Amino acid sequence: MTENRTVTNRVWLALLIVVLCCTLLSGYGCSSQAMSPGSSIQQGGDKDPIFTSCSCNDLCNDPVGIDPGQDKDVGCCICVIDSTNATNATVTISNAYPGYECRINFTIQNTASLDVNITSVNITAPPAIKISVGPSNLVGTTLGPGAKTDGFIDVHVNDSATQSTTYTFTVKIDGD
Repeated sequence: MTENRTVTNRVWLALLIVVLCCTLLSGYGCSSQAMSPGSSIQQGGDKDPIFTSCSCNDLCNDPVGIDPGQDKDVGCCICVIDSTNATNATVTISNAYPGYECRINFTIQNTASLDVNITSVNITAPPAIKISVGPSNLVGTTLGPGAKTDGFIDVHVNDSATQSTTYTFTVKIDGD
């Protein structure tokens, strides 16, 4: 009788160990990414690259500058990275006039722990503004974790623009 009780206790102990191991291993399998102390798992929509810098070649309040390609200093450009969502930047063209041109230079960085492919550059420019984005291979570029790349936006104010008008538009970089 004592021998049966010892066998039964060993069986229950073995089953308890198997259940405990299965529980621990199933929790480990929930994550496909390795964890280290102080790290977190990044999932979902955090794969968009962020702006780390943006600037215009025609600064506002520049005492010695002239508008690019012109002989007067009338218009100006400001580029600001959104402080709450660095995947967005806002560009403001002040005192614009037909024919005004400027270039916005920017740097974007992959802050994800995996490679990010730049899938689009979305710009909400008004019809009076013609936009071109470069380099031509920016969309489709793959950035490794922490990698950066530079780009630019050429702005041309069309003939349909009204003189002394301020135009504002946003730029968003998307990735997957």
